Amino acid sequence: MGSEVSEELTHKSNLERVRQLLEEGKDERLRSYLEGFHPSDLADLIELLSEEERGPVFRVLPDEVASETLAEMEDEEHPEDLLLADPERAAELVRELSFDDAADIIGDLSLDQQREILAQLPAEEADELRDLLAYDEESAGGVMTTEVVTAREDMLLTDVMKLLRDRRLSGLPVVDEEGHLVGIVSINDLALAAAAAEGRSRTERMRQVAETLAAICQHREPSFSD
Repeated sequence: MGSEVSEELTHKSNLERVRQLLEEGKDERLRSYLEGFHPSDLADLIELLSEEERGPVFRVLPDEVASETLAEMEDEEHPEDLLLADPERAAELVRELSFDDAADIIGDLSLDQQREILAQLPAEEADELRDLLAYDEESAGGVMTTEVVTAREDMLLTDVMKLLRDRRLSGLPVVDEEGHLVGIVSINDLALAAAAAEGRSRTERMRQVAETLAAICQHREPSFSD
């Protein structure tokens, strides 16, 4: 009981000091005062502030600390609002977060706000976040840790189809021997390649494309074997 009272008094003291520095407009002193706080404690402190007070406090935090504080905040604290409180560096803060944390936070923004932030990110990072944002957060894809699945540029079409089938993907990044991105291959590309084949090979490849597409859409294993 005593420790709870002591903790409550500490929170109250910190809150009063932060509000005093805000009223005085002393950003440097506020930043210096907050340096001693762990991100989880900052999240608790920010929760106690009014909406008008949260933005100025958040803006004085260094990028790394600000992003860690966002990740510590609970859903009901609306960390996405804090992100919008400092739109000029929103993309930089997103880059400091893990992909999963970033997707959880910006997933609550409007589509226009998401696009604005994603447009400021490097292409590969933006694509990764778009993939995560496409998942429902309660689905298996929404809760799993992401893994980048790629195809090598020297892979056979049948091997690429097997990879798509096994992972239930509609497309893959293609990389060279050094892991550098050289393009994207989709199920549509494989269908065009199969259609360009001749004779029995064309029939077999088209069948494999059709069954691979069925596996992707219906989430079932196709019947053919390699």
